This record gives sequence, C-alpha cells and structure tokens, in this order.
Amino acid sequence: MQATRFEDDLAAACCNPAVAVTSGTAALHVAYAAAGVGPGQDVVVAPLTFVATASAAALLGANVVFADVSPDTGNLDPDAAKAAAKGASAAAPAAA
Repeated sequence: MQATRFEDDLAAACCNPAVAVTSGTAALHVAYAAAGVGPGQDVVVAPLTFVATASAAALLGANVVFADVSPDTGNLDPDAAKAAAKGASAAAPAAA
C-alpha cells in the first residue's frame, strides 16, 4: 500500500506516471524496457560502471557495446560513445 501511495504522490508531483522498484538494477531493467530496448539492438555502456548497466540490457536480449571512458572524469567519453553508437538503440551514460 505504501508503494502505491508513493507512486501516486510522485506521479502527481512530476506530472508523469511513476513506478517504484526494488533496486537500481531493477530500475535499469525497467528503464531499458520502457525505452524499447530488445533483442538484437545495441546499447552503448561504459566499462567502468556497475555490472547492471550492461546486464540489464543483455537480459532484454540487447547487444552490449562498450565505449571508452574519459581519462579526466572516468565517465563515458562522448566521442567514444558517438563512435560506438553507430546504429545503437540506446546509450547508458552511467557515472563510474
């Protein structure tokens, strides 16, 4: 009951539907599914992140494409992501 109330209150505050999940891994899985990620699609992710960033996409049948990180920030390098994104369906710019 509390989760439903939380979802309703959050949806009212954000003017968008809201769904509560049990973890960040579940949130990534739901976000990829909502974005339409599925079998045969490429999803660009950084190799220096929590494993769920890649595994949630793989669980939906997507191909995980790793792009390098910036040596200055440790985050996904925009140029590397652009190069890897040729034909990609999604990119996950997760922080390291």
